[in-house]
Amino acid sequence: SFAFILPILLIVLFFTQLGVDGIDKGKISQIFLPINDHGPITSNVSTDYNKISCNYQIWRLVTSLFFHFNAIHIFQNVISIFILVSFFEIFLTFSCLCRN
Repeated sequence: SFAFILPILLIVLFFTQLGVDGIDKGKISQIFLPINDHGPITSNVSTDYNKISCNYQIWRLVTSLFFHFNAIHIFQNVISIFILVSFFEIFLTFSCLCRN
């Protein structure tokens, strides 16, 4: 189901981002597994609104949704996506069954 696939995809992307960008050693005492903000992935997918509006880099709006800046953030998103998508799938299944 989609409620299982999307969180797995987000976790894989997080660890890929962590491997490429590395850990921000300045924030390690404050946040669990902080991602380096100036790494090659994070700096290219950030929501820099000047680049979006002036340079028409619209792809930044979409790609920034899939990257996270620490492990707590990814954990909260995975749990909320799993719960919300599960309810949405149940609702769709129920509404399709009621029509038949």
